[in-house]
Amino acid sequence: MSTFKSVVTTLGQARIAAAIAAGTDINITQLAVGDGDGKPTTPVASQTKLVKEVYRTPLNSLKLDPSHGNWVIAEAVLSASVGGFWMREMGLFSSDGALIAVCNMADTYKPTLAEGSGRTQTLRMVIAVSNTEAISLLIDDSVIMATEQYVNDLLAAHEKSRNHPDGTTTAKGFVQLSSLVSSTSEALAATPKAVKAANDNANGRLPSGGTAVAATKLATARKIAGLAFDGTKDINITSTDVGALAPGDFGVGSYGKSVQDANAIDANGFYLLPKGADNAPVAGTHAEVIHAGYDNNSAKQIAWRAGGSSVSRMYHRAKSAGKWGEYTGVYDESNKPTAEDVGALPSGGTAAAATKLATARKIAGVAFDGTKDISLTAANVGAVQQGGGTGMSSNTIRIGWSGKKLLAQVDSIQMGELYYTNNPPSADAVGALPAEGTAAAATKLAESRKIAGVAFDGTKDISISAGNVGALSSGGTAVAATKLATARKIAGVAFDGTKDITLSNSSVGLGNVGNHASVQQGGGVGMGTNKIYIGWTGAKVKIQVDASDMGEVYTTQNKPPFVDAYSKTESNAHYIARDSVKTAGFASGNVANPYMRHEASDAVVYLADRNWSDSRFVYDVQRGSQALENAGWTAQQVWEAPTGCFMTGLNIRTDLGDCRMMGKYYRALMIRSASGSWRQVGN
Repeated sequence: MSTFKSVVTTLGQARIAAAIAAGTDINITQLAVGDGDGKPTTPVASQTKLVKEVYRTPLNSLKLDPSHGNWVIAEAVLSASVGGFWMREMGLFSSDGALIAVCNMADTYKPTLAEGSGRTQTLRMVIAVSNTEAISLLIDDSVIMATEQYVNDLLAAHEKSRNHPDGTTTAKGFVQLSSLVSSTSEALAATPKAVKAANDNANGRLPSGGTAVAATKLATARKIAGLAFDGTKDINITSTDVGALAPGDFGVGSYGKSVQDANAIDANGFYLLPKGADNAPVAGTHAEVIHAGYDNNSAKQIAWRAGGSSVSRMYHRAKSAGKWGEYTGVYDESNKPTAEDVGALPSGGTAAAATKLATARKIAGVAFDGTKDISLTAANVGAVQQGGGTGMSSNTIRIGWSGKKLLAQVDSIQMGELYYTNNPPSADAVGALPAEGTAAAATKLAESRKIAGVAFDGTKDISISAGNVGALSSGGTAVAATKLATARKIAGVAFDGTKDITLSNSSVGLGNVGNHASVQQGGGVGMGTNKIYIGWTGAKVKIQVDASDMGEVYTTQNKPPFVDAYSKTESNAHYIARDSVKTAGFASGNVANPYMRHEASDAVVYLADRNWSDSRFVYDVQRGSQALENAGWTAQQVWEAPTGCFMTGLNIRTDLGDCRMMGKYYRALMIRSASGSWRQVGN
């Protein structure tokens, strides 16, 4: 499928259909160009305007294609003073401003003279229509700029016509041929037949003086090439008499003289150097030499390799003060200079061959001109210093955003997510109790407590004596008591120590659990009346609610296992070391502004997020479309490629000896950012 095409718009199709139905026509008068808003375009029939129009001009010509009956060719010319924009789209407009057809085109930059480069550019657009009679092919002559093709077409038509003036005795022109030998007309031209008849007639006649046929001597002697001649004898004329070369001079009339050393030639002329001769232009080959000398101390030689079916390269050298210089090769159509010969990049080459930038640039603040390598530190690109601290290795550390969290990676090892203010670790992740958790796994109380007056923080067992709880010790006198001094009630039942008492389940508000004492079941805030069972399996304590098995009960002797948690060793290997970074987070809670705080200096180091990095690094580089400076080979002494462009080649006319008269090809250097958009360097 073609990349570039033209489309008659829906409005244009309707206009053409209406014109055909009504027997009228539409008048297309203007062509506009646009830059596509910085991107390539695809023309569609629904368009009513260009994506982004940058310039509009009257048509220079509108005509039918002689080879395709339904093709209409529209042409406009942009002068050298117009430009400063890219061209990616064109549109044809009717006299009332309606968009009749639209097309896309290859990216082309139209420079202005103010940018140091100017050219007259012809734009041509072809559209296919069902009936060309509906389109008016009239153009306002006052706006036409003659193109080369336009002029050539007019000349060709004129040459084929007979619309030329007649020739006269005072002016050139067409004449009519005639074979009459008796005519006195000054408007007719004689044919060869008439000339022959007149010549034959003259040959049969003597001149009015009569006897020249038999004359042996001229009445008046004459000079021929300076030599006297009266007709009585022959004379010899030499090449010197007529200012010509003598036979053998410079090879004229004979072969050149063979010599064994080009330095030994001391006379003007054409010479042959056999294979192996000294001081030949190409060592070890036959050569032909033209020698032109002023004297023995000053001379010039032009030489080339002899023989072969191809055109050999020519060389020249000069002799000054009696000493010959080196041969210098001559460039011509068959021996063109290479890009390397003139210190340029090849036409299809890239900047890979460049050793120095024309303009030094800064990369992350560090000067770079391409002549030597440069080093960038983390500080140059606003990144965290990787390694370099005490005990740190040179592993590659990567920190990036997953779309939800910050992830870390060391070399190819995924270290998981980073914890920070907006993504703190869970209690399970660091082996801690959750805020609403129980003390089942705790080894120390956050705040030390006293039990019966004895300090307890959970780190070790404590002993409580009878005295701590206001009781008698096992060795006290209560062992012999048979009655309490003051009777007491136990669960509402009177007890003075003189006899046993019986307590029922109802006495202590408990359900029926047999003869065993039990834990109060329910009655707390938010508790239901479900029946709870706690029992020993022989290895662990289990709990059951109604018929639901709730699993084992964790105790100090049966601690819960670590689930999705790291040991201390694993944590040290996965998280930020305290001897270098003490905290990491987001400045003012802004997720786009992450930072780390240095442990020793308390300095804050801000981190680059993905958006920041993507906006500052180049993902791809390519050359833009090619432009030609000085296509007309005018003399230029100073020229510089436009901003963001580089020269790619030369356009040289071999018939012009002035190096200023050459064309220069140049292209824009285009870069692509992480967003995928292309832009020109320098814009």
